[in-house]
Amino acid sequence: MTKWGESFFTRWFWAVSLGEPASAPRPRPYILDGRVWGAIGRLGWKPTGRNVSQRYASYCTMVEAAAAASRN
Repeated sequence: MTKWGESFFTRWFWAVSLGEPASAPRPRPYILDGRVWGAIGRLGWKPTGRNVSQRYASYCTMVEAAAAASRN
């Protein structure tokens, strides 16, 4: 039996969001897999939340904030 993990679903969310206009509500979905978890851990970021969906939303918000900070 195949196990569908968060890596698959975050990629699916990201792919589906490509059809949304640029004015769609933020934060947009981003891919979250083992490599990304490792990178954000090394940077000292830790998504917060009591469950996986809250931590994923926290991660997407962190990405948006980091992108905004890099533009300034």
